[in-house]
Amino acid sequence: MRNSKYISVIPAVAIGLLFFACNFKPKSSEHDQSVKTVKIDTPVFNGDSAYHYVEKQVAFGPRVPNTAEHAACADYLRDALKRFGADVIVQEADVTAFDNTVLKAKNIIGRFN
Repeated sequence: MRNSKYISVIPAVAIGLLFFACNFKPKSSEHDQSVKTVKIDTPVFNGDSAYHYVEKQVAFGPRVPNTAEHAACADYLRDALKRFGADVIVQEADVTAFDNTVLKAKNIIGRFN
């Protein structure tokens, strides 16, 4: 009979803990700084312009590594990003294919701000 007293208290304690856990608001800390929003002017998307750039890339033909088409498309992308004001990084690497062919790979990264 002594245990029945504790059994009736357990639901009340559980409900109390849930109540406090759900309403807990941590104290302000150095990490809780007001968020500053910065308005960034972005160009309006133009479907015709986007289609034009895709068309230019496809016109190079299949862009298989180690081909002239691959190199030409990479140069085009690099130059186009620079024209738009991007800080361009070209990462080049030699990777080995399944048949041990060495492929000249490139990552072209355009960074703004």
